[in-house]
Amino acid sequence: MRKIASNCTKLIQLDISCSYEIYGQCIEIVGMNCKNIHTLKRNLMQTWEIARLTNCIYVQGLCFETLGNVDSFAIRRYMSQMGSRVHPEWTELPPECLLGIFSRLTMGQRRNGPMLVCKTWTNLCQDPSLNTILDLEAEFLSSPNCIYWWSPEFEEKVNSTIQSVVDQSEGGLKEIRVRHCTNQSLSYVAERCPNLEVLGVTYSPKVTVESMRKIASSCTKLTELDISCSYLISGECIEIVGTNCKNIHTLKRNLMQTSEILRLFMHCTYVHGLCFETSGNIDVFAIRNYMSQLKHLELRFSTVTDKALPFLCKGCPNLEYLDLVGCRYLTSDGVTNGISSLKNLKEIKKPEFTALLH
Repeated sequence: MRKIASNCTKLIQLDISCSYEIYGQCIEIVGMNCKNIHTLKRNLMQTWEIARLTNCIYVQGLCFETLGNVDSFAIRRYMSQMGSRVHPEWTELPPECLLGIFSRLTMGQRRNGPMLVCKTWTNLCQDPSLNTILDLEAEFLSSPNCIYWWSPEFEEKVNSTIQSVVDQSEGGLKEIRVRHCTNQSLSYVAERCPNLEVLGVTYSPKVTVESMRKIASSCTKLTELDISCSYLISGECIEIVGTNCKNIHTLKRNLMQTSEILRLFMHCTYVHGLCFETSGNIDVFAIRNYMSQLKHLELRFSTVTDKALPFLCKGCPNLEYLDLVGCRYLTSDGVTNGISSLKNLKEIKKPEFTALLH
């Protein structure tokens, strides 16, 4: 980079993303010699990307650490022309305009973008108005299913993120959609977020009735609950939440496919002591008795049977959407008979009966 800086002085754009040995001193050298640079890209890899590389022998001796503050210092001191000559309007935008712009970004985009630019932007991203929604689903869905997620270390990171956003929201958090959290962070939410309306705690094997009881008693404004693939959230939890949160109209209680569970057991020792069993009929009994007002219900890969389905449908007459994909104990006749009482049903997703028979 020293040779580039001394010989290629006409540089106007430099991209050194994910090149960790190019550090602050390199930025300083280039900035001192290349005065026309107006674009610098210094992005880093996400933690899950680095974790996925651990099985690659070549990278084991490489460095994946950098000091953001040192980079920022070098950029500010030796590449100040970027802000002053190309986009001066950004420095002049009032906070309310920046808040409007940042509100259009997901939390992940803000954390990997504006919050890395300067302290002012970091503070703005922590404004309570930008922290009423914590939705990490986009980040999970855009990443491959990572074994690293199934670990105490990752759960701790998720917990830390939740607690940080709760604090920044100053009690105004209304929506949470996360995976791999624990009772610790949910209890924290219950204590500080009485206005919570949407809660999604999926793929969270450590969440139990302990924290769900606190959520039910403190967050009575809930309208949507997603407990998919969180197996220790039992029928008792559904009963407790349904008893206290009378406005819930959407419940998602999807389960993992057997192939997903087997793959986890093959590659991840952490899950060996975890529970991946639930009773679909017990869930149905709790839903029918304590969430009869539901309009949207998802029970993918549930073990609900033909005998229990009519009981559910008669007890939840307002259902407009019902997802039964992968429910292997249901038959075509059983589903037809079961949903016959649902006069408001607009959409039904049925199992592939032929596939299930084989």
